[in-house]
Amino acid sequence: MGLDLLTLAFERPAIDWHAIAPELVLLTAGCLITLVDIVFLEKARPYTAALAGIGLLATAVPLLTLAVALFGAGFAGFCGGFQLLHGRMPTSALLF
Repeated sequence: MGLDLLTLAFERPAIDWHAIAPELVLLTAGCLITLVDIVFLEKARPYTAALAGIGLLATAVPLLTLAVALFGAGFAGFCGGFQLLHGRMPTSALLF
């Protein structure tokens, strides 16, 4: 009976995956670069720089789509813990 009360009391919050997509893409690119560097050692040196550039450009894609989706509108994510107010999107995008 005690376990039933715990499962009923917990309500999973909604996650806005679009808001955290830039960080996830950057983390994935970093893991891929690290994996390539560990597996291929010295032979992968020229490719890791190219992968880093591609990873940074790939991070810009969800950032730009988020900026377009929220242009002129406010945004409050993660139960109000992260907020973008009207007209502050360009400076807030730099923080990502």
